[in-house]
Amino acid sequence: ARPSVSALAVLVACFLGGEASANTPGQVLVLDADSFEAAIKQHAFIAVEFYAPWCGHCKRLEPEWAKAAESLAPLSDGPAIVLAKVDATDEKNANLAKEQDIKGFPTIKIFRDGVARGQDYTGPRVADGIVSTLEKMSGPATFALTTEEQVKAFLARDPVVMLAVFQRGAAGLSVYESVARNMRGSSSGGLEVNFGYVMDAALLPDVEKPESPAVYMYKMFDERVVRFESDLTEDNLRAFVDSHSLPLVAELDKKPESRNILRRLFEYRAPKVLAFVDYRNEQQRGEIKAALSEVAAKGETNFKFVIGDSTENEGAIKFFGVSPDLLPAVVLHDTEADKKYVLREAVAGEIGAWLGQYGSGTLEAAHK
Repeated sequence: ARPSVSALAVLVACFLGGEASANTPGQVLVLDADSFEAAIKQHAFIAVEFYAPWCGHCKRLEPEWAKAAESLAPLSDGPAIVLAKVDATDEKNANLAKEQDIKGFPTIKIFRDGVARGQDYTGPRVADGIVSTLEKMSGPATFALTTEEQVKAFLARDPVVMLAVFQRGAAGLSVYESVARNMRGSSSGGLEVNFGYVMDAALLPDVEKPESPAVYMYKMFDERVVRFESDLTEDNLRAFVDSHSLPLVAELDKKPESRNILRRLFEYRAPKVLAFVDYRNEQQRGEIKAALSEVAAKGETNFKFVIGDSTENEGAIKFFGVSPDLLPAVVLHDTEADKKYVLREAVAGEIGAWLGQYGSGTLEAAHK
């Protein structure tokens, strides 16, 4: 009988000293310094786990990584997604690990279109999450929209989206697509933001018909539309998305549309300011949120602001040592120093001055 293609691939791999060619669907490729470059060039989209055999986190990831590879194998409605792994502690792979800036285990890198420098992946570490995130990351970087209906649906899909107008073949479009690709699927721990574009400026809502190119952020909170005004470079556009894609004051709730915003907000190392208010008192809620928004809008601190209903966040209130009898309360949590500051029975007009004491070093931390 004639040997199968996969059998021949395994045989070739044995003679060449690498396992990259043994690309059996549903299996995790085992790569090393000899086979790594060929694998990156062979596969348009490949996620590589750099691991250490003794690492507990790596051992927990191993079955999830294998399960994800198996789940991704039958998918045929998009580019092939290949999963691989490299033993970064093997002396043979030391230079490869150094080139990829591997400093901890496991580290997962995404490689596209043969580019040797990987993109960090910090998404889910369970099979279902790995699959869904990699599917998003391997999809189209941007969405080309051609009708008013498509634009309307695109703007309604997420709390934050990017929408631009480019002419076909415009140089700025490649920059736009590169940033979009790096922000797909929350791979770098940032907010998952979808990028769309049109070629007809008349399709852009809520703005005066602009000259091409023009780039906008559309939001379901705060200012509806924000225009990108800087030179169109990857660094500038990435910084714009990062700085404008969070609300001045986020809502601490369990709504699906809030998840990405809250996840990204709590990943920041900056101190968090959390207000707990009984939402049944609408006036009090509005006054305290306005006070937080006023401080946030000044941009004089790196605080991230959140407000939540005290009746739905009892666990958080208990964690911060706030008595339900002393609400509303504002908590400043310095996560780097692991210190908590609590303003009990908060009054909207006092919040700004109270937070100012933190900046001057005169605010006393709570004992709990």
